Amino acid sequence: MSFLPFPTGPLITSGLYNATPPPFRRYSSGKLPTISRLLKELSLELEALEKKRTSRSREEKKNELREEISKLEEEFADKRQALGRRYFRDRRRREDIRRGRRRESEPLTEEEIEEEREEREREIRGEELTEGSDGEASEEERELTRLARGEI
Repeated sequence: MSFLPFPTGPLITSGLYNATPPPFRRYSSGKLPTISRLLKELSLELEALEKKRTSRSREEKKNELREEISKLEEEFADKRQALGRRYFRDRRRREDIRRGRRRESEPLTEEEIEEEREEREREIRGEELTEGSDGEASEEERELTRLARGEI
């Protein structure tokens, strides 16, 4: 009786093993593979499994990097929005300085903020700006009003 690498006889019939033996690859010589060839094949299969595992870890790393990129993009968008708000706030201040309303080093007081808000509301409504108790607008304010309306 020759050596077979799988159980035969009563073990197969008792159901402890599959009823059919594993298929053997026959080589061009027609012989069954030797143990060294089987070991080589097993080592190749093992290498393939390790490559699969490393490719999975690569996919996990890619996913982590994508998550980090999305977080950074969100932070960048928030910072960009803040910079945009700061730009427009600074732009208003520069316009005020150019018009001679305030000096650059002076911060806005609550009264000035309220005055600017009222001025913007009047400009939106198209009313002329008035200063003082006499109710007449100065020449400079009339020019500003015309500029706001787009007449000049």
